[in-house]
Amino acid sequence: ATDAAPPVAAFSWYCRWEDLSPFFSELLEKKNIPSNPKILVPGVGNDPTILEMHKQSGYSNIFAFDYAPSAVECCQKFLGEELMQSGNIQLSVADARDLSDAYDDETFDVVLDKGTLDSIYLIGNCKERKYHNLEQSVKELARVIQPGGFVMSVTAVATDAIDQIFDKMDGVWAKVLDTREEVYVTEDGFASVNVDATLLGWVRSST
Repeated sequence: ATDAAPPVAAFSWYCRWEDLSPFFSELLEKKNIPSNPKILVPGVGNDPTILEMHKQSGYSNIFAFDYAPSAVECCQKFLGEELMQSGNIQLSVADARDLSDAYDDETFDVVLDKGTLDSIYLIGNCKERKYHNLEQSVKELARVIQPGGFVMSVTAVATDAIDQIFDKMDGVWAKVLDTREEVYVTEDGFASVNVDATLLGWVRSST
């Protein structure tokens, strides 16, 4: 008999879900997002965030994708067969720059980006190409959000560029979270200093 494959080791980019959850939950409540929203998480692999979102917070309508089939396969192994068959988390292979084959317009209540836009921005040496790829990715994430929904980005590399791209979509997005210059504290007393990155958040206009 052959030995079973070893479990996939977890690695959390920037923070664990328990550190991020208070800010995410407060935005949901303040913006009157459904209690079990349809959530899109770009980028998968061995980051346990989507697993913790389901197990710790009870979210059961989570969609996630990655450009690399190997990353999706890694995530499938990490989540386990039972959870994958439950339908609570659905994984796809897709390119963040063009999600049209994977997701329709205005499909999701929330997008949670946790370092994936940073990763996209770091690829390659051409500054113009890097910015173009990032801009296409941001616009795609914006496209799939329903009016009244929000995007939260946990970022440490492409922070200013991500913010600039959202600002260029004038009249569509209202910024509701930015921890670059001051610590954000939730009504329950959780401080953003526990997140080793900047938190940015925007709500899409409902008109």
